[in-house]
Amino acid sequence: MNAAAGAETVSRLIRAARDDGRSMLDEAESLEVLRACEIPTVAFTAIPATADDAQVIRQAHEIGFPIVLKGLIASVAHKTERGLVFTSITDETGLVSSLARLRARAECELGTLLLQEHVDRARELAAGMINDAVFGPTVMVGLGGINAEAVDDVVFRTAPLTVEEARGALDRLRTSRILDAYRGHQHANRKALAAILVALGDLGLSNPEISELDVNPVMIRHDGSPVAADAVVILATTT
Repeated sequence: MNAAAGAETVSRLIRAARDDGRSMLDEAESLEVLRACEIPTVAFTAIPATADDAQVIRQAHEIGFPIVLKGLIASVAHKTERGLVFTSITDETGLVSSLARLRARAECELGTLLLQEHVDRARELAAGMINDAVFGPTVMVGLGGINAEAVDDVVFRTAPLTVEEARGALDRLRTSRILDAYRGHQHANRKALAAILVALGDLGLSNPEISELDVNPVMIRHDGSPVAADAVVILATTT
């Protein structure tokens, strides 16, 4: 996707949310924003919640098992706490069972089904952007996953970032050694990680309507390549 097409995609997604009276993009829309900015994501597809089991199974086979199933509800950012995330689904039987449980939990609130490739949780970072009232678009990177809040290892840099500044932010993390090779994992691709941080800063500068963007986790595959697995875009309030 070229830069112009990517910018139009982001604008279209923001307009659609505004037209619906929403201040938050759902995960599928947020991942589309990342893709439009050439930030690598896991393979995913979004399906209306009204889709029957056969349709969901077909889409799952296109991604390939094992997969992750998520239920998206408007204005609900934290899906795990609501029991709307099912991981490591290895076959059709497991998928149908997970669908039934998801629909029972979400009831009539469920809007979209999100299918994603399953990525082995080897190493996780968190990244994001916040449009600060004083400093403007500011990029964040830190330890990700379930330990993010407990460890609180975060570095902030104001946009725009150079690649060198982004790599410096990675090096400033207290837990930066997780980016090194160990226990069979390759060195994390720091160049690709830095490019993600640069892109997040540029996104904030180009789209002042975005007040916050959280990407957690950014998973680092065994070969060292990073992919975003979850994201949420928050829009600035309008008056």
